[in-house]
Amino acid sequence: MYLVGDGSVLCYNMLKDLENVVLVSEQIRYNNSIGVALAAFNHYENSDYIESEKLLPSYIRLSQAQMELAEKQKKEIK
Repeated sequence: MYLVGDGSVLCYNMLKDLENVVLVSEQIRYNNSIGVALAAFNHYENSDYIESEKLLPSYIRLSQAQMELAEKQKKEIK
């Protein structure tokens, strides 16, 4: 079982004695801009420099502001 997201550390601390419980690395655990920054920092610390194009966040959903704007635009159209 791979633990990701905000509550992953808390869950890991409760389940770590079970077999096959894995707390993934920080840059994977938080798949957002913070994860991208952590990945970049890890590469920097290891003197492994990469192009910035390889360090892009992959968002699963729209931000709260984008969702609110879309909802507002829907109401304006009606």
